[in-house]
Amino acid sequence: MQKKYGFLLGALLMGFILVGLLVYFNNNIHNSYEVNNSLESNGGNNISNNLGVNFDEEKKVFSEVWSQHSPYGKSYEFKVNCVGEFKILEECFLWDIEKVIVNSSDGKEYFLNKDFNVNNYSGEITRRWVLYGPYNSSLPQTGEYNFIFIKDGEVILTDLVYYTQNNIGYPTEVRWKRYSNEIFVSWKPPKNFPEEGFYKVIIWNEFGTPSIFISQRFDGNITNASLKDVPLQNNGNYSLNVAVYFKEGYAFSKYNIFSW
Repeated sequence: MQKKYGFLLGALLMGFILVGLLVYFNNNIHNSYEVNNSLESNGGNNISNNLGVNFDEEKKVFSEVWSQHSPYGKSYEFKVNCVGEFKILEECFLWDIEKVIVNSSDGKEYFLNKDFNVNNYSGEITRRWVLYGPYNSSLPQTGEYNFIFIKDGEVILTDLVYYTQNNIGYPTEVRWKRYSNEIFVSWKPPKNFPEEGFYKVIIWNEFGTPSIFISQRFDGNITNASLKDVPLQNNGNYSLNVAVYFKEGYAFSKYNIFSW
C-alpha cells in the first residue's frame, strides 16, 4: 500500500515540474517575440540599444539620408525626426540629446544641428536634428550611414541606415499670381516624378522685409496650388519655390524673387 501511494506522489511531483517548465519556456518565447517585434516595427532601421534606452524611445526616432537636387546643383541632407504623439514642442527623445553625428561608409563624419520649431503659417511642427550639405556638392553615395546619438558625453543610441542613391528632377516653369491675400502658384512637374512624391510651396522673406517662413504641403497629382490668407506685407520682398519630396530626398525649383 505504501509503495502504491509513494508511486502516486512521485508521479504528481513530476507532473508539477513538467508544467512549471512548460510555463517558463512559453514565457521566454513570448518575451523574445515581443522584443523582436518591437525592433522590426522600427521603420526598417537597425537600431542598437546601448545604455538603457528602452524600445519605446527607440521607435520614436527615424533617421534618414536624403539627396538634394536643384538648378543650383546637387547635394545631400542628413536628418533624424521624432515620431509619435506629443503634447508640447520640447517633448521627445531628441530634445535632450547633446549631439547627433553621422559616419558614412567612406569614413566621413557629419555633425547635425538641432531644429525644433512650429511654422507660424501652416502650424507644421518640426522636431529633428538636421544637416544640409553645401550647393554644388554631390548626391550621397549608396551605402551605410551610422547615426550616433550622444547625451552627457556618452553614446546612448546608434541607428544604421542603408541609402540607395536617387537622382530625381526638380519642378520647372514656376509661376505665381496674387488674388487679394491669396497667392496662386503653378509649375511643371519633373518627368521622372516618383510615385510616392508630394509637393511643398515655400515662401520666405528677402532683403528689407521682416523675417517669415511659409511652407505648405500638397498632393503629388497636381500642378498648381493656392495658399490663402498669406501674411505677406504690401511691397515686401519675398522668394518662392516649389519642391518635390520623395522617399529618400527632394528636389526644388529655382528661387522666384517677387514683390508683394
